[in-house]
Amino acid sequence: MSVFSLPMVAERDVDMVTACVSSANAVLRNKPVMLLWAALLAAITLLAFATAFLGLAVAMPWLAYATWHAYRDTLEPEEWPPLE
Repeated sequence: MSVFSLPMVAERDVDMVTACVSSANAVLRNKPVMLLWAALLAAITLLAFATAFLGLAVAMPWLAYATWHAYRDTLEPEEWPPLE
């Protein structure tokens, strides 16, 4: 549910239910890619934890930026009104 819903709510004027349904549909349409993305998120987060949490300072912004671009490429958010 939360793969693309948080970036969508942050950028577009949509309610949380619409964002969650859109995110779930995007995941169901792209199962192999989403499984790879989940594995990468887990691996990078574990590596960040293994460095006594110092890696989180690099990993979390990097993963957030990557998630933002995945959201933009997957859902084409121009269909929803922008957040004012």
